[in-house]
Amino acid sequence: MFAPLAPLLPFLASTSFGVQAVALAGGKARLSPREDGQYGIAYSRIHPKGDESLCLTVQGGEPKAGDVVHISQCFGDGDPYESAQTWSIPTLDDNAEIKLSSSQNQDLCLSSG
Repeated sequence: MFAPLAPLLPFLASTSFGVQAVALAGGKARLSPREDGQYGIAYSRIHPKGDESLCLTVQGGEPKAGDVVHISQCFGDGDPYESAQTWSIPTLDDNAEIKLSSSQNQDLCLSSG
């Protein structure tokens, strides 16, 4: 069971579309949106402290449940590991989840546990 989004990540703004600044760990983060042409879904990279060279990243080559999420240098568009840094970020509501965009596993979500 995943934690609800609102109490888990109160730093997110109310929309996932458009680049916007949000507070994260005492600083600011930026969302850089990207659309998946195949599925028509918008994904965003999460840039801690507004530094667009850094991204919230799932550690390891093929993301799976329980993997560590950390901050690393951003991969370029089209990089084979890009999907470890792109997230589906919904509008805020109590039942929303931040999902990893990885095409290998559409069911992975960010959680605090």
